[in-house]
Amino acid sequence: MTRRPAPASTIARPAEPGQPGLGVFDPARDHVRMVLRDLVVEVMIGLHPWEQLRPQRLVVNVEAWAYVDRLYTHADADSILDYDRIRDVIREDWPKRPHAKLLEPLAEELIQLCFAHPAVEAARVRLEKPDIFSEAMGVGIELYRRRPAA
Repeated sequence: MTRRPAPASTIARPAEPGQPGLGVFDPARDHVRMVLRDLVVEVMIGLHPWEQLRPQRLVVNVEAWAYVDRLYTHADADSILDYDRIRDVIREDWPKRPHAKLLEPLAEELIQLCFAHPAVEAARVRLEKPDIFSEAMGVGIELYRRRPAA
């Protein structure tokens, strides 16, 4: 039997007004923010023995920021922040991996995928397990990193 993620309506949540939108960015400078929101994937993850019995749903959110210094045109397809590569790694690679104990290394991996684009100055990844506690919509981690100084 193939397991399917729950419909999006069962994991959707209202926007969180307390989330910083700009990170460390100078509000006087233009920037673009790439967003991959609420991607659901099943992976083998967790420290507890009961988490090692079967895959769990994981809700993935990724954001990446880059300054922009000119107007975008349709000719800029090769220079945009592309979410396809990140989505492909999450959907195609993660379900096939052996059991991982922690969320943090997965978040670090996605941060590095964001930094593979030379224009990305900062990235944030949120990973949540929506099925751990019945009284909570999810538990997880959020990692924010700025590109290390060269």
